[in-house]
Amino acid sequence: KGGYVRNIIIYGKDTNDGTMFSDLKEYLNIKRYQEVPTFSFDTLYLENKWKIFSVFKVAPAKEKNFLKNSFFDDEDFSSYLELLKSVSLIDTEIDVTGNDQIVTLVAQSEDMNYVVSARMVRDGESPLVDVTGSAVNDDAFSYSSTLPTIAANNSGGLTELTSDEVMANESALFSIGT
Repeated sequence: KGGYVRNIIIYGKDTNDGTMFSDLKEYLNIKRYQEVPTFSFDTLYLENKWKIFSVFKVAPAKEKNFLKNSFFDDEDFSSYLELLKSVSLIDTEIDVTGNDQIVTLVAQSEDMNYVVSARMVRDGESPLVDVTGSAVNDDAFSYSSTLPTIAANNSGGLTELTSDEVMANESALFSIGT
């Protein structure tokens, strides 16, 4: 855990030529996720496998609503994980808890950022992923009128919004599109 810094965010340029992070946007296609649902991210001291649990795109001006790396407490981190899962364009069926370390890869372009979030493979857990249950998340940007929605607020915390508030402020929260 290392305090409350539990999300390592790595930015790269979307060069559109296969270098740097330009291939991240391929994860918007479920077939790409099903082919490669994990990746390795190693440091000088550790070799780790990571399981992708969220894939989405966001306008650069809105990314601060979805990219956090420090959290007030376990509840704040758990709420953030719920947010990432709710905006994911793919239901990966990868569980993620408040005890997990996550990494977020961001491919930056002028008009859209492509985001892939993954959690570290847990001690004793297989790095293999069963992708047969993964599916396109048709509810990624639609909200039930009875369920509250969690959204980032300007002070860096999370705020619970009703579906009416979400619909009224939708453009302020994220960019919708395919």
